Amino acid sequence: MMSTGFLTLLLFHFLMGVQQAPVPAEAAKATATCVVEGVVLAQDTGEPLRKASVILMNAGERGGPPGGVPLNPLGQAVRRGRTRPMVARTDETGRFRLENVEPGAYRLVVERTGYVRREYGQRSANRPGTVLELRPGQQIRDLLFRLERAAVITGRVYDREGEPMAGVQVQASRMAYVNGQPQLVPAGSSQTDDRGQYRVYGLSPGRYFLSATPSAGRFGVFATSGETENYVPTYYPGTTDPSRAIPLEVKAGDELPGVDLTVEPVEGVRLSGVVMDATTSDPVPGALVMVLAAQGLVRDLVTARRETTAMDGTFTIRNVPPGSYQLVAIAAQQGAARAARLPLEVGRTDREGLALRLSATGTLSGRVRVEGQPNATLEGVRVNLRPRELPFALGSGGTRVDPDGTFTTNLLPGLTFEVTVTGMPAGYYVKSVQHGSQEVLDVGFDPASAPSAPLEIVLSPNGGSVEGRVLDAELLPLAGVTVVLAPEPSRRHLLRLFHSTVTDTQGRFVLSGIAPGTYKLFAFDDLEPGIWQDPQFLLPYEAQGTAVTVRENSRHSFELKLIPSGTGR
Repeated sequence: MMSTGFLTLLLFHFLMGVQQAPVPAEAAKATATCVVEGVVLAQDTGEPLRKASVILMNAGERGGPPGGVPLNPLGQAVRRGRTRPMVARTDETGRFRLENVEPGAYRLVVERTGYVRREYGQRSANRPGTVLELRPGQQIRDLLFRLERAAVITGRVYDREGEPMAGVQVQASRMAYVNGQPQLVPAGSSQTDDRGQYRVYGLSPGRYFLSATPSAGRFGVFATSGETENYVPTYYPGTTDPSRAIPLEVKAGDELPGVDLTVEPVEGVRLSGVVMDATTSDPVPGALVMVLAAQGLVRDLVTARRETTAMDGTFTIRNVPPGSYQLVAIAAQQGAARAARLPLEVGRTDREGLALRLSATGTLSGRVRVEGQPNATLEGVRVNLRPRELPFALGSGGTRVDPDGTFTTNLLPGLTFEVTVTGMPAGYYVKSVQHGSQEVLDVGFDPASAPSAPLEIVLSPNGGSVEGRVLDAELLPLAGVTVVLAPEPSRRHLLRLFHSTVTDTQGRFVLSGIAPGTYKLFAFDDLEPGIWQDPQFLLPYEAQGTAVTVRENSRHSFELKLIPSGTGR
C-alpha cells in the first residue's frame, strides 16, 4: 500500500500538470475527498448536544483483520484512509462536519463530558462498532448519534472503627474476558476526601464491581501505635475475595448514592529473600521482583506487588494475602536479560529465606515460511509466545519476523509456551509449528526439551472463508451484530481457532484465514467481547449455531438469524 507521503507527492506533481493537460474524469473521481456530517443528540431529552467531540480515526487503529488490512464486508481489502485522526466539535444545534476526508476505512467516535462514549454502528455501550467505509467523493450528511448520560456511584469509606478514611482509592471495574478467562478491568475511579466521600463518574450502563484500597495499601499503612496495618482491596459489599463480590448495576444517567464500604486490616504476610546469580551465587542488586497472582479475577501488572532488590540482593514484599502466586525476578546486566521464577503458595505466616536464582533468559531462533511461496513477503508478521504458567505474557508485543522469515527471541526459563502469529496477510492461517521433531501447534512446547532446536512455523495462504448476512424476523439486515465462528467443543481450548467480527450497516460479515476443521457459526445480539472463548459459555447455544465444515480455499455463505441475549440460559 502506498504511504501517505508518497500519495501527497504524487498528487502534487499531478496538480502541477493541470494547465498542460485536462484531468480525466476517472482520475478526478479517484482523488475526490469525502464529507461526513451529522448531529449529536441527548438520548433522554432529544436535545442537541454542543461541544461534543467527533473523532474520525483510521480503522486499523483498533483491532482489524490479520495484518491490519481493513476489509469491506465482502472481504476485499480497502484503503486505510488518513493516518492522523480528524476531530470536529458540534455547534449549538448539535451538528458536526468533517471535510476533505480521504477515501478509506474509518471508525467514528463521539465523546462528551457527562455522557457515554459512542461509536458508529455500536448496538450498545462497551460493544464494538462497525467500520465506516468512504468511497471517493462520497458525502454522508445524515448521521445521527444519541448519547446516553453517564452513570455515577457515590458513597463513603470507613475504617473498622467507623471513622471516615481519606485518600482511599475507590475503583469501579467491569468483567471482561482475556484468553477466555474472566478478569476485572478498571472502568472508573475516585479518591476519598477528608470526609471519606468518593464519586466515581463517567460510567456506561452495566454491572460494576466496586473496590476500595487505601493508597498505601500494597505496602502497608502505619497505625498510630507504630505498627503496620496491612490492607488489600475490599470489594462491595465487604469482602477481600473478588470472586465473592456482588456487582452493582447502573442504568443510563443513574446516580447510585450511599454505596459505603468498610475496610479492615488483613493478615497479609511478608515475603523476603534474596536474588542471586545462578552460576556464581553472587547477590544481584536492582533486580525487579514481582508477585503475580496465578489465578483469579485480578491478574494484571497494576495490581501486582513488586519491589527492587537492595545492594545485597535482598527484597521484602509486604501485604501479600493468602493465595497461589508466581514470584518472578528480572534483571538486566550488560544488555543481557536474566530471570527467575518460583511458584509460591502463601498462607497466613511470613515466608523468609526465599531464593531466586537468575539465569540467562533462553534464546530461541526460528523461521516462518509460507507454504508454496518460498519468496513470500513477511513484512509486519510477528511471532508471539505466551507462557501457560503465567497469567499473562511479559513483553507480549511479539517478535518481528525479518524479511527472510527468521526471528530470534528471549524466553523466561522453565515455562511451556503457546505460539500465535499476528500480522499475517488476509486469508492466511498457521498450518504447522514444529520444535525439533515435534508438532507443537496444539500442545505448546518447552524450549528445554530440545534446547538447540529452532522453531519452524508454516503459514498457509489457503485459509477458508465464511461470509453472509444477519437478518431479523422480518428478514431485514442487522448492523453491529457480533458474529462468532467457534471450533468444535473438543478444540475450544485452542483460542487461535476462534474468529469474530461485527456486521456492517447492511448486515454483512466476512471471516477469512480459517484453518480447516468443523465449526459452529453464531450471531449474537449483545455479547461481552471475548466471552465466547470461555469453553462453557457457548454450550447452551449449541442448538442455535450453524454448523460449517471448512476446507482449504473453501468459501461458505450463510444467512443467520439473531440469537437474542440470554436465550441460551
